[in-house]
Amino acid sequence: MEKVQEETKKKPVYKKVLEIISTVIVAILFGFAILYQIMSITTKDSNFGVTNFFGMQLLVVQTDSMDPVYPVGDGLFVKKLDVSEIKVDDDISFHYEISGVSVIMTHRVKEINYDETNKVYTFICHGINADSDQCDGDCTYQTQTIPQSDVLGKVVGDSKFMGGLYNFLMQPYGLIVLILVPGGYLIISSIFDIVKASKKPKEETNSSTGATISSSDNLNNLSNEDKERLKKELLNEMLDDKKKGDK
Repeated sequence: MEKVQEETKKKPVYKKVLEIISTVIVAILFGFAILYQIMSITTKDSNFGVTNFFGMQLLVVQTDSMDPVYPVGDGLFVKKLDVSEIKVDDDISFHYEISGVSVIMTHRVKEINYDETNKVYTFICHGINADSDQCDGDCTYQTQTIPQSDVLGKVVGDSKFMGGLYNFLMQPYGLIVLILVPGGYLIISSIFDIVKASKKPKEETNSSTGATISSSDNLNNLSNEDKERLKKELLNEMLDDKKKGDK
């Protein structure tokens, strides 16, 4: 006996693509978050509280001493390197103490001194903003003397977007929201699929003939030949049941 089966609708291609992209994004973000946390735990203590992510550090500008080159809120990419590679006019990030408080600063190298005996570098740095709120005036005349041991690295790039993203992720809800957006899409999409599947017409199987008949509109989709055949099968089954009952 031939079976009359209900046609299943395939998912649109765009929906499959969105689900794949969302899954990949969630996996990448989750993996990155775990890796970043591991790197934070293992590197912060030996790097003045700054995460060293495979030789790169991300800092966010908090004051205006380097404005307008690095305005407040900018993200700075700071690369760890041999201090001998640092030149005058490079911008470097370093650990510094102000009135007993440890801070991380980024200023421009004005002068480099090298102790031949101890083979140690010392960097004289300063801000570049001549009208700064932080320095109470001209930052270019206020210098810091930095031993090489306090240097975190050299600024190799900056990004306003990364600065904002970093600040957002540092909030308690930041990373959770970033993961839940694509993850929420997958959950909602799955719920819709389940609801749609539950609303599909149930199939009724004729136990005697083995024919599978779909209820509702599926009968209307059958050809006249199939309808006649099904009528005959059902009529024959009813006659057989009646004969058995008469016996």
